[in-house]
Amino acid sequence: MGVRRNGRHRARTTGHSGRALDGRGARPRRGRAADPGRLEGALPRPADGRADTPHQPRVDPSSFRGQPAAGSLPAHEIRGTPVTEAITLIDPEGLPYSPAFAQGVIAPAARTLYVGGQLGTDSSGKLLDGAQAQAAQAMRNVLTVLAAAGTGPEHVVKLGVYLVAGVDPQAGYAATRSVWGEYRTAVTVVTTAGHARPGVLVEIDAVAVIPE
Repeated sequence: MGVRRNGRHRARTTGHSGRALDGRGARPRRGRAADPGRLEGALPRPADGRADTPHQPRVDPSSFRGQPAAGSLPAHEIRGTPVTEAITLIDPEGLPYSPAFAQGVIAPAARTLYVGGQLGTDSSGKLLDGAQAQAAQAMRNVLTVLAAAGTGPEHVVKLGVYLVAGVDPQAGYAATRSVWGEYRTAVTVVTTAGHARPGVLVEIDAVAVIPE
């Protein structure tokens, strides 16, 4: 049936595909695809020219270096101490500073080593006598695993120390420090009721990044 427009009838036909043709026998143009450039222009652009997406906000690195970004952790300032090119120690204002450990550690996107719990055993598996001897040997074993993976104590981001109830933490710390040195990292010390292996008094595990 014709369509009346401005007093004239214009024939409407269909092509082989069944879609309507205009009066000139041509199919109407399809709508153009959205121009990515126009859509991209609606998003904020950072200085490097790449468009951010709403679900991937950018993090201001200055918030980790004593100059918090607006709205980030207003309660206190964050102090960051670069230890290596790989990790940065975090000691926030308002929390006690300890020469033995850091309150937090920022690790980069890198290969990660997880050191399983090490005991105070020698190369034959024999367990040493006494908490201090076990603590020192367990730390030596941690260092051995780190070296085998191509990393070291300066790249450790977390230490876990597990002491059987009754072991003096200060004595254990003194024993491990003689082996570990002055490297600060995040540390958690836990007292346990016992260990799966009879006679074990100390166990130490670690997480470290492997430098490129």
